[in-house]
Amino acid sequence: MVRSWRPAAVTACMAAIFFGCSPEPQPFEETALETEIVGGGVDAELSTDEDRKGKALVRSGGVLPGDFPNDLPLPSEYTVVDLSQGVDLEGDQDDREARYLVVQTTDPEPAVREDLAGRLSALGWSVEERADGFAITREGRRVQWILSDTKPGTRIEIRY
Repeated sequence: MVRSWRPAAVTACMAAIFFGCSPEPQPFEETALETEIVGGGVDAELSTDEDRKGKALVRSGGVLPGDFPNDLPLPSEYTVVDLSQGVDLEGDQDDREARYLVVQTTDPEPAVREDLAGRLSALGWSVEERADGFAITREGRRVQWILSDTKPGTRIEIRY
C-alpha cells in the first residue's frame, strides 16, 4: 500500500497555522528604567594647558609642524591629515629633503584652486598652474601644491 504525502503535508500546515498564530497579540508592558548619574571618566580632569609642543602652532584643525613656512597660505578651515619627509623636490637647488604637509578641507577643489592661486600671487609667489595643482617659486624657493578632489572636499599636499 502506497501512502500519499499530501494529506500529511496539509495536516502539518494546518497544525502550524493553528498553533503558530495567536488570535490576539500580547499587550506590551512598559517597565520603568532607572537613570543613574555617573561621574567623569578616569581622564576627565586631564588638561592640555601644560602641553608646550601642542601649542606650538595651532590652526583650525591640527598642529602644523614647527618648520612649516608662515608665508604659505592655507584654507580658512582645514584638518591636518599627514606630515612626513620625503625625497628631494624636483628642481631644488639644494640637497635638503622635502617636507610634506597634507590637509583636508570641505571646500570644493575649483574654489580651493582659485582662492589659493590668488592668495599666493598676492604674497609675491610666481604661480605655475598644473593639472594636479601648482608649482610656486619665490626668491629661489620652490613649493609644490597637489590638489585632489575628494568630493565633497579637497585634499591638499604641500611639498615644501
